[in-house]
Amino acid sequence: AGRIGRLPHALRPHDEIASVVCVTRHPERRRERWPDLPVYGLGELPRLLSTADIVISATAARAPLLTRAQVAAALASHARDGLLLIDLGVPRDFDPAIGDLPGVRLYNLDDLRPFVADMQTLPSNAIRRAHEIVDSEAGAFDTWVVSRVAVPDIVTLRTRAEAIRQQEVTRALHALADVTDRDRGVVEELSRRLVNKLLHDSTARLKALTTVLTRDLTTRASVASEERDADAQNHG
Repeated sequence: AGRIGRLPHALRPHDEIASVVCVTRHPERRRERWPDLPVYGLGELPRLLSTADIVISATAARAPLLTRAQVAAALASHARDGLLLIDLGVPRDFDPAIGDLPGVRLYNLDDLRPFVADMQTLPSNAIRRAHEIVDSEAGAFDTWVVSRVAVPDIVTLRTRAEAIRQQEVTRALHALADVTDRDRGVVEELSRRLVNKLLHDSTARLKALTTVLTRDLTTRASVASEERDADAQNHG
């Protein structure tokens, strides 16, 4: 839940990240919120290790999610040279003995404290600039994600508009006498320009409206999901 729970969706694949998957206690909830992200239940985590390079975990599980034996079995068929595990859970999500396995690097919150201390010695303007970069990139990605929601409606709108344009152009040309190829081309071009100009503002407004509504619904769903998770932990 919270910021860590949104991390898989923020780490979209790019040149250095081939793929990202999310493993969670409630996969059905995440699938509804993130339909474009592969989501699995916690029970599938050991199986997924064989194709993973990095695993970041932050849960409130009462027992380790991964044991030394599970990781050793996964390494036997591991497709990579090594495995990096970052355990942010309290209590710990991964058995500390996993760190003794060859090819495995295991870090927990205690291991990360020196890095945090180094960050605190940075000039305040450098930290502020880093936050600005993160906020800017996160905002740009968020805008891109929510804008994709409007794409099917925009395609439908333009397809319908094009069908109407062709129908009306055909009707107009039939009503005219002695239409030359040049005349036909002028009418076709005029109709296309009119349709594009009329759809431009409507498409922009549809994208803007979808962005606002999607962000609002996503925020509400996120808050509700986090409240349910917190309630389950308090009563579980």
